Amino acid sequence: MTQHRPRRRSRTPPGRGDDMIQAARPTSIERKSLREMTPAERADWYTEQRAELEDFCSYAQSWAKGRERRGIQNENDDRYQQFFIMAADLIGGLEELRQEAAAEEDRPDE
Repeated sequence: MTQHRPRRRSRTPPGRGDDMIQAARPTSIERKSLREMTPAERADWYTEQRAELEDFCSYAQSWAKGRERRGIQNENDDRYQQFFIMAADLIGGLEELRQEAAAEEDRPDE
């Protein structure tokens, strides 16, 4: 059974705070294309992306478990569970790519 709680009203008046939220979120990340990166740069980038994804998953799982403890569930909770499965695969893939880039870096020039 799904429980619904009334939505809390934002304490921020309409129109205020939105600018701060947008300013805090980058709309795009400037980086070289993967082809332009050296193997070491790619390995570092894969490591950074993996860490960010793991950090987000940890946060989201804590959030989801808190909702579950309180007996709250809706379709978004189901979507998060699907996301965690996909994220685990992406994390594994990023590690494989990091290992390949590291091995490429260690290979002598042919």
